Amino acid sequence: MKKIFQIFARDMRRLFTNPAAAIVMVGVCVLPSLYAWFNIAANMDPYGNTSNIKVAIANCDTGASTETMSLDAGGTIVDTLKKNKQLGWTFVDEKQAKAGVTSGKYYAAIVIPENFSESLLSILDGEVKQPELDYYINEKKNAIAPKITATGASTIQQQINDTFSSVAAETVSELIRTSAGDLTGKIDKTNSELSTALSETRDNLKEYQKVLKNFKETSGSSEKLIKDALETLDAVSSAADSGSKTLTDTTALLATSRQTLGSFSSQFSNALSNSETLLNNTYASAVVKLGTFETKASQVNTVIGDSIDSVTALNQKQAELLDELQNLHESIGSDSTLSELISEKITALQQQNASFQELLDSLSTSNSSIQEAMTTAQNTRSSLEKLVTDSRSSLQTYRNSLNESLIPKLSQSMDTLSALSGTLTATLSDVDPTVEQLKLILTQLDTSLSDSSAALGQTGGVLDTIDQQLSTIAIDLGVLQSSDIYNQLITLKGLDADSISDFMSSPVSIRSEVLYEVENYGSGMTPFYTNLALWVGGLILVSILKQEVDKDEKISRFTPSQAYFGRWLVFVIMGLIQGFIVCAGDILLLKTQCLHPTAFILAGIFCSFVYVNLIYAMALTFKHIGKALAVLLVILQIPGSSGTYPIEMTPVFFQFPMVSVR
Repeated sequence: MKKIFQIFARDMRRLFTNPAAAIVMVGVCVLPSLYAWFNIAANMDPYGNTSNIKVAIANCDTGASTETMSLDAGGTIVDTLKKNKQLGWTFVDEKQAKAGVTSGKYYAAIVIPENFSESLLSILDGEVKQPELDYYINEKKNAIAPKITATGASTIQQQINDTFSSVAAETVSELIRTSAGDLTGKIDKTNSELSTALSETRDNLKEYQKVLKNFKETSGSSEKLIKDALETLDAVSSAADSGSKTLTDTTALLATSRQTLGSFSSQFSNALSNSETLLNNTYASAVVKLGTFETKASQVNTVIGDSIDSVTALNQKQAELLDELQNLHESIGSDSTLSELISEKITALQQQNASFQELLDSLSTSNSSIQEAMTTAQNTRSSLEKLVTDSRSSLQTYRNSLNESLIPKLSQSMDTLSALSGTLTATLSDVDPTVEQLKLILTQLDTSLSDSSAALGQTGGVLDTIDQQLSTIAIDLGVLQSSDIYNQLITLKGLDADSISDFMSSPVSIRSEVLYEVENYGSGMTPFYTNLALWVGGLILVSILKQEVDKDEKISRFTPSQAYFGRWLVFVIMGLIQGFIVCAGDILLLKTQCLHPTAFILAGIFCSFVYVNLIYAMALTFKHIGKALAVLLVILQIPGSSGTYPIEMTPVFFQFPMVSVR
């Protein structure tokens, strides 16, 4: 033991007498704490900062409505999320949301399609369409963020389900209350109508009693009326015999009229045929004569036209001759005999030319007159043709009207009158048997009235009994309407639409009782990172300090055991200091939750003692291989300590008792 403490004292003296070594040892003691403190501080309350995780919301929902309810699920979701600070909800359009997730601007995006509300309400029309939200997530950006955004999506889904259940339940409750109100009005109206009907029925029964009384009085005076009716029937029988004889004479007269009508139809038809023939002959003669006139007038017109052309040409020749003679006369002069002769000829030719002009004017006038006469003849022929056509059509119309309308209608009227005469004859022949039957019926009616009067007397007694029963029913109905149960039933007192809505949106509530409550995530992760820091501290010690003990003048001889424990004391003291600093810093600096600080510090010191012993032994025994084994133990410690996830969630290998620390 003495050698052990000597080695320990020498090592400590060397450390503290050398400033550089002392600073290094202080760093070795503090450095593992920094590893724990930084990680714990970074994870102190990460879920309190989830509002910084950007999640895009694109609302394309247009809303929907039915006869019973209206729903704008997209708008409701947006309004609710604007009040929700759990995530960084950002409201954009669909294009921006998708582009933001792709670029990494948003961790996730939720797109509410335009038919979302319509799909929710499809359950009401029998054609159920599963509502869907489009969820886009960028899992490459961070490993934990998708889990957080997925929780947000699940929250939205639950909120939609709760909202729809709440709205549906509230709508149904309001419909029930509205229907109850309408039902109350209808029941009140029915009760009023029923009371009125009972009152009116009783009034009617009284009127029936009066009617029965009047009927009995009337039936008593019916015997005289029946006797008068029998006498009237005898008179009817005599009138029927006289009418039958008159109808026989009318039938003979109709036969004579039918013959006369046939003769008139034949004569009138012949007269129309003769008129049509005469009209055709006259038209043909006139057309022939007018045609001959037009032909001759055309010939004369042609001759006159030729004459006009000849006279016009001759007149032009004479005018040319006159011009030449006039030129000759002017060239000769007026003093010679030849000039006088030419002057006389010029005068004669001018007179002749004037005569020709008068003849030409006369021929033109005659030609125009003949042309007008031809036009008049053509117009006359056209008018005559139209007149004949119209006359022929009128004659044909008269004939058709006579043969197709007038004569058939007269014949039909005679036939109808003849048939009516036969029918009346047959009817009048049946009058006598009918009269006899009516006499028998009236006799039986007299007997029936006597029997009915007696029966109606009994009916009056029955009506009195019914009136008493109706009076009892009216009293019972009034008592029922004034009862409390009846009023509660028709008003549905106690039905609260809001309570039903809340129950339907969340029919089951969870009463939570937390055991060993942890204030924040950092406090929950403190044991994990503190434990790793203690492992790191042990590895730093074996990396900085030598495990082998050297010899000097004061300590020249020692056994391996003495050397082991002499250096072991240095490692253990440093490990204990590391454990104390880490655990004390967790409590004092980071303010982590700790119900028993002393026990926590002692547990940390104990763990550091165990880890330093283990690492020191392997490093001293196996040298670098031992250090590698210590690193391997740290690697296994991270997933096997169930510090982040329950050990049951890790692969099977890490659940072996030798690997896992439960």
